Amino acid sequence: MFDFNVYKFVLWLIPVYLRKAAHWAWLKSLHAPVAWLHTRFDINRKANIYKLGITPQVVYMEKALNDRFDLTLRRIVIIDVAYATPIFFYQEAENNDVYLYQEIEGNDVYIYQPGEYEDQGFDFVVQYPAILALTASELNEMKAMVNFYKMVSKTYYLEAV
Repeated sequence: MFDFNVYKFVLWLIPVYLRKAAHWAWLKSLHAPVAWLHTRFDINRKANIYKLGITPQVVYMEKALNDRFDLTLRRIVIIDVAYATPIFFYQEAENNDVYLYQEIEGNDVYIYQPGEYEDQGFDFVVQYPAILALTASELNEMKAMVNFYKMVSKTYYLEAV
């Protein structure tokens, strides 16, 4: 439906006895703006179809970012923030002694710092290679793309690695 050639359509509408070179050139010049507008419409339509194909899923967001900023090597990745599960020994009201393990058991117990399992204020990280050397306007464009595609309730930050 959208594959439309303006010049071919004009040629079909010209009666056969008027299809001379000078008349055809004159009609082509008259319809050149219409052909230009149709080309712009087609480009915009394809861009909109591409935008509609991108969803908040990680693979699609990575695809969109890599298509725009790192087309050949595709090194831009989105990583979920991993939080450590806090270890609770006892409640303060119990006032008990804490024994992690007996030395004979040989089990290692890792205790995390409070900052490792607290909410960091973001849900995912967009990592891009520092070698891309993005300018301020490109970083703003990347932020705008992520804001456009991400779910409204999710927060993120950009990180150069």
